[in-house]
Amino acid sequence: MTQGPAAGRYCRALLWIRFRGRACPVLPLRSLAYIGVVVLIGLAVCSIMELALKVLERKEVIRTSKWDEEDQRILANDREKVLATEKDPVWRSMGFSVDDDKAGRKRVLVVGDSFIWGHGYVNLNDVWWRQLQRELNHRGYWDVQVIGAGLCGASTHDELRWLRDGDWLKRYRPDAIVIGYVTNDPNERDSKGDRLVDPPAAASTRFVSKRGPLTEALGWLFPRFTEQIRGRVQRLRLARAPAGDRAQDYAIWELNLLQGKNFESYRNTVGELGSFRKSLTIPLFVFTTPQYPSRDHFAPRYAPVVPLFEQAAIPFFNCLDRYVEQHPLGISVAAWGITPANAHPGTTTTHFYATEVADILEARYPETLGKRSAPPGSLRPCIDDWMPCEVNPVRSSAGTWKLNWPNSTGGMLELPLSTRHIALCFELPVAARAVHLRGEGRLAAEIFVTRVNPAIGFDDGQICPLGRREGDDLTWQVAEPALPLNTIRIALDADASPALAKSRELTLEIQFEDPAVRP
Repeated sequence: MTQGPAAGRYCRALLWIRFRGRACPVLPLRSLAYIGVVVLIGLAVCSIMELALKVLERKEVIRTSKWDEEDQRILANDREKVLATEKDPVWRSMGFSVDDDKAGRKRVLVVGDSFIWGHGYVNLNDVWWRQLQRELNHRGYWDVQVIGAGLCGASTHDELRWLRDGDWLKRYRPDAIVIGYVTNDPNERDSKGDRLVDPPAAASTRFVSKRGPLTEALGWLFPRFTEQIRGRVQRLRLARAPAGDRAQDYAIWELNLLQGKNFESYRNTVGELGSFRKSLTIPLFVFTTPQYPSRDHFAPRYAPVVPLFEQAAIPFFNCLDRYVEQHPLGISVAAWGITPANAHPGTTTTHFYATEVADILEARYPETLGKRSAPPGSLRPCIDDWMPCEVNPVRSSAGTWKLNWPNSTGGMLELPLSTRHIALCFELPVAARAVHLRGEGRLAAEIFVTRVNPAIGFDDGQICPLGRREGDDLTWQVAEPALPLNTIRIALDADASPALAKSRELTLEIQFEDPAVRP
């Protein structure tokens, strides 16, 4: 530190320079102290925001890179487990099969795209055609089987081709066909297979905020807070960019499908679907599937296609008005998706679809459901879905399963628990009193469950922790056993269980209430 003449009388600084004959301080120590206080306050604010965003991340309120990574893990597992193909798009997996023989049951076939395939769902039974199965069981239709057929990105044209040209319709012999209409279904192609309306392109990287040393450092210290700021800046820059520099908005693309050559082509597709329907001896109808309750968004996308289905004599049931009436928007659109990173309809919406279609089948097509009956006496708790795929639970008795603990954590789930874990999903909700877990040697594990809330009729995704246990034979008592379980999530400390690293085998035992299964 140096000082100019008589500087000590009023200031101490790191450096002095002489300018026009006068001594001037550079970086006075007092100003450095003020800067330090400001920096500390800024770091404290960022720390508080980071903690708050972490809580919101676990509550599935905000989208973060963690949720994007989780969505990719779920999608990778879905691609591995779903056995539907272009030739046979009926949904099947290791835990869920569909026999050619109906065995005297009625059968409802639901056809669609990713809404049927289950893009982004951890639990098969949260997809809306599985919710329809539960709803029909709840109403006493135990002799009705619901099956789904769909692939991601399928259009009405694709669905017509499957129904008309494939032999799988004869194999599965449905008694009714329900086609779920999604707003991108009019996505037509020309004779060469090229889309008539190009889909939205990826956002231009020209307007993505640049990452310098400061933002990199902040991203390391406060990753969630930095992500939110960077995302907001990027959206502002894209909004202010010239129209020619912006990527096409998905919502605009949906409206463009309802214009010009693409819409005329779709008119022909719907006409062909009408001709196919006339050739059937079973009912076929179309049902709208809005992802969130917004009349302003979906009404303009449904209105142009309604006349097409009417002209083709295809029953078209639009549930939008009832959806909006029963579920006022009131919250962000993102809250209606499966997760903050996946906008496919969550359980509030899929359960709504199920009840609406069940109402239609009962009122308009009762012959497709047959008579009501009591639950079959042979009904047993069944785990029909799980993640990751290698867990592969095998039932050894009515309430006992053998599990394979994954060799690596790469395919395991992480959110919303913020710890790697596996998920086991029940075909029908089950009422349980206790959960037991055993393996080779000592175990250290936590168990979390989600339940079907009887007041609303579906699993709203609320995670209920049962606690952490350590020992050779772990037991968790289930509070409020009358509330049926939908999923069980197990987080196991592999480092604390060295014997498990060799055998990888676990035994899960559940003590059920009587009756064991709650539809």
